[in-house]
Amino acid sequence: MFGFGDAGRAATPHTTATRRSGLAAPARASVGGYAIGTWLAELRTAAQVSVGEPGGLAPERRRALEGIDPWWCPTWPIVWQRAYSVARMWWLELDGQVD
Repeated sequence: MFGFGDAGRAATPHTTATRRSGLAAPARASVGGYAIGTWLAELRTAAQVSVGEPGGLAPERRRALEGIDPWWCPTWPIVWQRAYSVARMWWLELDGQVD
């Protein structure tokens, strides 16, 4: 699994979150050759493991990801989150002026 604090990589998720639809990237997504989708999918899997259990996500890593995108690991299907994020971004780009 890729580390969030790896040199030169910490800015990639934040940049992606602000320019795209958040951290709900599909597993096949890549940014600048970096497999961001795989990395996030692995983090979402680790987030399902109880704190302190082997393979679980460290609380500080969870807080860092929530600081970028509070909905990076929703309890509802990630596909729904992606669709919502895209619709919200479209709405914001139109200044809420949707017929």
